[in-house]
Amino acid sequence: MDEDISGRKNELFQQLTLGIIKTLEKRPGIFGISLAEKQGADRSTVLSWEQKHSCFLPDDLKNFYLTSDGLLLTWKSKIAGASIPVGRMEINPVSGLTRIGGIMGSSSPGVPSLADLENDSDTEEEKLGETKPHFDQRSRIFELDPCQGYGKVCIVYKDTKPVLPAHYPEVWFLDRSLQWHFLAENFSSYYRVMLMHLGLPQWQYSFTDIGLSPQAQQWFNHYAPIRYDLDFDSYRDLTSEESNGQANNMQLDSGRVFKGKSDKRKQPSNQAAKKKVPMLAGKPQPMLGQRSTGAMPQISSKATK
Repeated sequence: MDEDISGRKNELFQQLTLGIIKTLEKRPGIFGISLAEKQGADRSTVLSWEQKHSCFLPDDLKNFYLTSDGLLLTWKSKIAGASIPVGRMEINPVSGLTRIGGIMGSSSPGVPSLADLENDSDTEEEKLGETKPHFDQRSRIFELDPCQGYGKVCIVYKDTKPVLPAHYPEVWFLDRSLQWHFLAENFSSYYRVMLMHLGLPQWQYSFTDIGLSPQAQQWFNHYAPIRYDLDFDSYRDLTSEESNGQANNMQLDSGRVFKGKSDKRKQPSNQAAKKKVPMLAGKPQPMLGQRSTGAMPQISSKATK
């Protein structure tokens, strides 16, 4: 009986992680793969969180929490005989969905708050053509992944109104300079992208104009070179669209990103063909996350039974 229960749990967690554990086990140099087994959250706990914050969790995130109250998957790499912690995929439990910002000013005039950072951001958004999250009452922001201190992945309810419940959050990355970077339209899309990046260090920065650090680039080149190239291609397509004035209407081709990249390349112009400029060793980093219409299969609520 205990073996049957253990087998069903292992099968459930394999489904929950979309087989990423087996993928990691096949990679040379990866060992020490650890997946913390977590019980599903009580439905009453989820409902209590929604009532407290006046926010409805989307069905995909709610079903995830009813299946497993959070996620923590880590793995290590062995280099020159040394064990180095590398990969980390983390999603806070329901109790860890803490709110960021949301306070209009501070009760003490000498103490600044995150809402004080809201100055001329509206003008910047008009230029970019995209509404970013706000630390004041216009958005409700909750931490989804602490990212080991190099930023925060958050679910963001935008254009919120006082008292009224909020729906349909997006997933954004908040870097250490308190700048926002779009990651995904919903939790399912973010969850899939997180798994496809293998939890490599600072992978979220591949969707920012900051780019990956040299050390993070080394890990990508070693364990996910194709993913690094795809992120770079996304950056190239974005900058090309922006130069043509079409960036606001661009959509990410999920079939291309998740199934492979095309071998087609843009032909260089006649002037460029005549005079070739030596390229530097490094590649520029993706500037912005792109909105994806693709999503991983919904986590069925039947798995919670």
